[in-house]
Amino acid sequence: MQVFSPLAQLTADFLQSQAGQDFLPELTSLQTVVENNLGHDHQSVFDHTVAVMRALEVNLPGEFLSATNQLKFQNYFQQKITQHSRADLMRLAVLVHDLTKGETLVTQSDGVTSCPAHEILAAARVVEFQDRFELDQTEVEWTQQVVRLHGGPHGLLELGLAKPNQQAEILHQFVIGVDHQAIELLLMVLADLQGADFAKIAPTEFSAKTNLCQNWLQQLVDKQCKFL
Repeated sequence: MQVFSPLAQLTADFLQSQAGQDFLPELTSLQTVVENNLGHDHQSVFDHTVAVMRALEVNLPGEFLSATNQLKFQNYFQQKITQHSRADLMRLAVLVHDLTKGETLVTQSDGVTSCPAHEILAAARVVEFQDRFELDQTEVEWTQQVVRLHGGPHGLLELGLAKPNQQAEILHQFVIGVDHQAIELLLMVLADLQGADFAKIAPTEFSAKTNLCQNWLQQLVDKQCKFL
């Protein structure tokens, strides 16, 4: 089997290239799977995935954080799980996170779409990339966890905005509940929001959610990844 390495080369530009589409037919097939709901205005899953990857690339330097925390953030994502860095495995998580939306897509009579349980089914697909990206079992399981839980922080942000006086406790319980992947999951939801059509469809809510997400990331990094 062809091996593509390193994962760091898994960029938005590569996904859009002919080489990327030939190498990743699983993603290419999602060009015709189109979502239409509160987060997507007739956006294909392929286009969304590319946009999320690009947002991840923009956010990985941590420029939305204070100057003192940017280096901490960068160093954290350069740490290796075993063979690959957190940043590289986040690229894989973005690639896979919506991979099963084609098989889970449900369209209502009014044209609104949803993809129930796509996160759980997508997590099971990570193993298909183990040989292609030379992952060990620990890295597979780490990535599966991010993919499996990536939908949860969307609701967490909604809860935090609805209960502003409880945001600190909500964040604390989230960190406890996700087994030391809070920073990864918050970065994932930030990129997911930015890679959707949410800013166009609901700009006020988009701004509130992204601001809270960045604030929570600031808090976790400011504590030197205390909970990690």
